[in-house]
Amino acid sequence: MKPFVLFCSVLLACLFMVPMGGAVLANVSDCQQGSGPTVTVGELTGADVTAEDFKKQLGLRIDATGDDSAAYTIASFSYVRAHPRTDLKTFGKITGPDFSAEVLQDLAKLEPGDVIYIEEILVNTPSGKVLKMPSLAFLLK
Repeated sequence: MKPFVLFCSVLLACLFMVPMGGAVLANVSDCQQGSGPTVTVGELTGADVTAEDFKKQLGLRIDATGDDSAAYTIASFSYVRAHPRTDLKTFGKITGPDFSAEVLQDLAKLEPGDVIYIEEILVNTPSGKVLKMPSLAFLLK
């Protein structure tokens, strides 16, 4: 894609964000690729995560390299656990960065082979916008 066309498409995406509850909702990938916050589960970033390491986490955290991390806050997210041979356990909209009491109870049951999905992650920005962040997935070892 030519740089000018890419610039125009990103500009249009940023101009036509959907208002949500007095804030503006945007996908983080829509504006300035490579800048802005990233979300992690505690200190975990993915790849080789053991069930025991995941059990120690208390919630989500924001890493805003080059930005002020404290200026961004987790608005909400959902937690889903897939265990082989059983149904999905879904914990809907969790407000704030911390796992709910129900999620903490579920963490105690984690086993190798479980897959954890953190989805629908919304982050408040210093400018009042709400960013929809990419989902996180962890295959526990």
